Amino acid sequence: MTSKILNDIGYWVSMDEARSALFGIAAVLFCLEIVFVGLIRFVEKRLKQDRR
Repeated sequence: MTSKILNDIGYWVSMDEARSALFGIAAVLFCLEIVFVGLIRFVEKRLKQDRR
């Protein structure tokens, strides 16, 4: 989704303010993706430790 926003939509938007907003949204989505992947890996590791 982040690459879709940055590449496709960002290319066609000519207004700088709108383009900046799209890049901001993409940055937030990218950060959320990193947080969720880290959280899932942390929970998965905790569940594996509890089973032992």
